[in-house]
Amino acid sequence: MYNASADWDGKHYTFRPVWIRQNSPEVVVFKPSKIEPYETRYRGRVVHGVNGDPIAGAIILPADARGIDEACLDSQALSRLEQQAGPQAVRTDTAGRPI
Repeated sequence: MYNASADWDGKHYTFRPVWIRQNSPEVVVFKPSKIEPYETRYRGRVVHGVNGDPIAGAIILPADARGIDEACLDSQALSRLEQQAGPQAVRTDTAGRPI
């Protein structure tokens, strides 16, 4: 039995389980059983790379965020970047965890 899920166009798709047997067709079609709004979830901590201290107020963005040039991010650019990312951008608390 195969289970699958995927995220496309801001939606999370959960597909019905598919049984693959010796006599199954060559092409197997997964059909959605549930389609929900996609929610970005982050877990872990942001810490200083040298001393391991947590970093409060860090901006966390999705891995596929575009238009980022780390070399020229000042406070105004960071604010714009956070606004452009919308609800997928989060900041860290004093322990370095996403809030």
